[in-house]
Amino acid sequence: MPDLTREPSATESQKPPRNWEPLLWGAIALLLAVEIPLTLRRPLTPDCILFDLEWRTWCRGGLPYRDIFETNPPGTMWVHGLVRTWMGTSSEALRALDLAVMLAAIAGLAIWVKRLGQSRIVALLAAFLLIWFYGMQSIWCQCQRDGWMLAISLAAMELRWRRLQQLSGPSLGWSGWLSAVLEGCLWGCAVWIKPFVMVPGIFAWGASLKLLPDRKLALADWSGLMLGGLLIGGMGSAWMIQSGLWEHFWEVNLEWNGDYLASRRLTWRILLALAVHFGPWFLLYLLTPACLLLWGMDRSRGVPSVEAARLLWGAFTCGWFVQGLLLQHTHAYVHVPLVMVAVVVVAATPTVIQARLWPVAFGLGVLGILAMHPLARFEHLGSWWQCVAGPVTPELRMEVRGPLDRIYPGGPDLLELQDVGEFLQAQGVSDGQVTCYSFWTMPLYRDLDLKPPCRFICPRIYANRFFVGRRAEIAQLLRDSPQKYVVTDLVLDGFTEEEANAVGPRGPNAPPPLFAGKDMPGIYPWSHPVVFRSGRYLVHEIQGELGEFSSQSPKQVRESTPNSH
Repeated sequence: MPDLTREPSATESQKPPRNWEPLLWGAIALLLAVEIPLTLRRPLTPDCILFDLEWRTWCRGGLPYRDIFETNPPGTMWVHGLVRTWMGTSSEALRALDLAVMLAAIAGLAIWVKRLGQSRIVALLAAFLLIWFYGMQSIWCQCQRDGWMLAISLAAMELRWRRLQQLSGPSLGWSGWLSAVLEGCLWGCAVWIKPFVMVPGIFAWGASLKLLPDRKLALADWSGLMLGGLLIGGMGSAWMIQSGLWEHFWEVNLEWNGDYLASRRLTWRILLALAVHFGPWFLLYLLTPACLLLWGMDRSRGVPSVEAARLLWGAFTCGWFVQGLLLQHTHAYVHVPLVMVAVVVVAATPTVIQARLWPVAFGLGVLGILAMHPLARFEHLGSWWQCVAGPVTPELRMEVRGPLDRIYPGGPDLLELQDVGEFLQAQGVSDGQVTCYSFWTMPLYRDLDLKPPCRFICPRIYANRFFVGRRAEIAQLLRDSPQKYVVTDLVLDGFTEEEANAVGPRGPNAPPPLFAGKDMPGIYPWSHPVVFRSGRYLVHEIQGELGEFSSQSPKQVRESTPNSH
């Protein structure tokens, strides 16, 4: 068994002068002081609204999966339930939890940088860059379950590393076995968020077999992991059975999730969009395999603890990349933990860091990151004090959205959506009468305290992307529902911001000039009359038959109709 307790010496870790440490700690403190108020005031994503609605449904006697469609285990809903029960229903409450969890994850990542042979200075620099990276993300990538899953798995990896360090004989001992049970509990908690986390967990466990001296130790370690995982799995399953969710959970998994996974797409266009989203950080996807290859080719006999840490972290990283790139949908938030894990690999590779081109590449990367970061946008800094002292208004929440939200189509216009809510409230709408066609209109369910008309609460994305072959089933659920109004978002259906907000000769209350609903007879929802407009948002009143549920947008039809302009 290699000695994993000896830390690398100052020479081995290439330790720079310690007088850099106070400077880096000060930079981290300043970054957090600016970032935290800005981040707390940003709006929540549709995913957050979805899980809040699931928890509200359960609290009121409904059943998620049956009443609100969900493809994932209920772990994220449980987290939202704890936050809403103990911290309140504000967006700040959920964002505060997310910041705490992600800062803990960043601290864990920095610890691994040092564990992999680098100095405290490099570890602090990595932490600074990771905080910078997370702060620059769009609201779509924050308060997301993949980041929480990373934090839990890092806690599990910490237990695994400490247990390996403490091995001194042929037996784990009770403390070591209980540590394995606790690690299994952590992996089990992460699985209830997303089962894909099993991949890096299995990879890390497989790599650690090389560090265990015999099969007896490996079997004891495995038994503890399994017991912990089964304990958490059993507790969650018992809750689902007692709550009545069990059969509906399996109905989704057996009858719908196959189609959901089959709808996954990884194309060059999507990869290009991810490259635009992450900017210079996307280069880490190219550097990480090269760095891992250098680790494997390094035949020098270094510090045993560093070699063991490389083995574990390399396996963990490969597991994250496998599940993130090959198993999950290509949502940007799925890739945030991948980039964060990759930062550790690159930061812990002295061969790359000492290359002659590294200062140039690093400098260009920082310049690119600065251009994308809120700290480089002075209008954000001007809102900092209002974020601290208030008042918090929809205008403020829109203003402090990340810079990436400004280049993505479809980010919500909270003021216009508020106008839509006031109109619907004036109509006296009740449960089931309002359909939020697109996901960015879902806050209306929460703000108006309304039940959705059917389990597919934003039918556009389900019918037109995830379950195209079952669009007729979704349409039938809508026909059988009491829906009276449908809220659509033109930006999510092919209109640019300028086109969606354009005012034609009929005035601002009429649809924009490019809207061609009259050219789509019998097409849901566009053929139904528009009774209210607020900018890019239209409210359609359902009159007569529902019509055909089609993926065509009114702009597509207008552009394909001769002499339509």
